[in-house]
Amino acid sequence: MRRFLILLSVLLVLEGNEAYEQLNQHEQRIVDKAIKQANEELGKQQHLDYSSILQANDGKRMLHVLLKPTSCEKKTPADHQGNCEIRHKAKPQVSCVACHEDINCFPLREHVKTTKAINDCLTSLSQQGGGLVLS
Repeated sequence: MRRFLILLSVLLVLEGNEAYEQLNQHEQRIVDKAIKQANEELGKQQHLDYSSILQANDGKRMLHVLLKPTSCEKKTPADHQGNCEIRHKAKPQVSCVACHEDINCFPLREHVKTTKAINDCLTSLSQQGGGLVLS
C-alpha cells in the first residue's frame, strides 16, 4: 500500500509539471508572472503553482490561469516548482487573469471579480484591436 501511495504522489507531481512544460514560452512567461504575483498577494504557508489554463481568447490576448497550493512551503522561489505536488483540494485556489501588461489575481471563490476582469479585458481588447504582450 505504501509503495502505491508513493507511486501515486510521483505521478501527480509529473502530471502538473508536464502540463506546465507543454505551455509555449509566451504562456510560461504569463504563468510565471501570475505565480509570482499570487504568492506575494494571496499565498499563505504553501507555495501556489500552476494547475491549468481555464480560459484563453483567440490569439492568447487574454489568459485565465488557475493556481493551487502545493506540498512546498511558501519560502521556495515564487516561480514554477516542478518538484512540488499540487494539492487539488487545498485552499486558497487562485484565479489570475492576464490582460495587456496587467495580471489580476483573486481567490477562486471571488467569481464576480474574476468575471469582471475577464469581461473588462475582452472589451478593451475588442475596442483597441490590440494584442497582449507580456515579456
